[in-house]
Amino acid sequence: MTLSKAAPRKSMAEWQELARQKIAAARAMAPPPEPAPAEDATPLSDEIAAIGAEESPAVEDEKRLAAFVSLPEILRQNKPRRPIETGVAWIDANTGGGLSPGETAIVGGGPGTVKTTLITNTVETMSGPSTALCVVAWDELWGKVAQKTGAQFGERYAELVSDRPDVIARLEARLAERDAFIRFVDPASGLAVEHIAETFHAIAPKGRTRIYFIDLLQLMESKDRGEDDTEQVETRRVVEALLRVARVQEAIVFAISEATKASISMEAVKANPLAVFATSRKIASRFDLPIAMAKADDLTVVAFAAKNRLGPSGTFRLRLDPLTWRLECLTEAAVEAEGIVAYDRKLRDLALEVAKIIAERPGQSGRALGAHLRAAGVKFPEKGLFAALALLDRAGFVVPDEGPRKSQLWKLARGVDLAAVKEALK
Repeated sequence: MTLSKAAPRKSMAEWQELARQKIAAARAMAPPPEPAPAEDATPLSDEIAAIGAEESPAVEDEKRLAAFVSLPEILRQNKPRRPIETGVAWIDANTGGGLSPGETAIVGGGPGTVKTTLITNTVETMSGPSTALCVVAWDELWGKVAQKTGAQFGERYAELVSDRPDVIARLEARLAERDAFIRFVDPASGLAVEHIAETFHAIAPKGRTRIYFIDLLQLMESKDRGEDDTEQVETRRVVEALLRVARVQEAIVFAISEATKASISMEAVKANPLAVFATSRKIASRFDLPIAMAKADDLTVVAFAAKNRLGPSGTFRLRLDPLTWRLECLTEAAVEAEGIVAYDRKLRDLALEVAKIIAERPGQSGRALGAHLRAAGVKFPEKGLFAALALLDRAGFVVPDEGPRKSQLWKLARGVDLAAVKEALK
């Protein structure tokens, strides 16, 4: 058997040459690489910094460039606050003196929480030579809201009707003396909120702060309303329009919102005030001062300001005088000092004293009853007598007869004696 000769072994140099050949062949089969960037290419950061420096900016939409504003430029646009008192003591004390042009407030609460009455009170306080007031009262009958508003200027609610032209003329003279500019928007007009604002801005005297009172937010429509808009979307459009009006016109907006079922419970409102607002709590949060109200009794509501961009949050109470439609503001500190139960007890005691005088001297006017109380040494606040009469009237213990000049003369109701009144007021 013949053995073949072994293959000669390759040297290191030969192996290296073979490797170079294989690498060259592989490179020949691969796609050509992309060219390396030139040394003088402009970095991306430099390109961004150059935007706006050239005569023809790279960004075609100049509004995008205008959206970036320096801190000093923003501060130069800020105007000092010019607060206007609302007449609600807590609000004025915790917003630096009231609401200022460009600021907004919203109130939500269940039935009977004097939301509309709060607006009529505020209208009277804020009316004057420096303001123009637009009232959109589309929830209650606007004629009734007008009566409540007229009563704030010192007239009797029941007399503000067509068959008393003398009373209406007297109110008109008072408004002229105050130089008040107040306009109500006819609900039948169905105007969109933007059109209301545009028209009122045009007809109101120049130089006056526009103040818009909206009752009710969910009854308003936006000109941008879509056929398929849900209630929440439509309300959001209305809110955005009102906030835009406040900003562009430097106006004040005071709105009322529908309430959820949670507003019926005092405990629920106290635990989560913003949940009171119907449609969305986020909508209420868009306003500078959202206030949720809950009913404490027939004459009193508790107001919760859980959020306040203009000052501290807090709680206060509003008590209604049903004869004058005026609201008295009681802070929680005052309520704690006196006690709301003690207040009601004092009111019941005063009502009993009034009933005694009416039983002894039937046919007395409110002024005469006040004089008899003072003569008997009974101390009472200015509005306490009217609240006591309202309490007796609602309970059916007393009835008014019409006296001279449409005054009310009080007497005990038929079949009612003083013993029954004492028993009920224990």
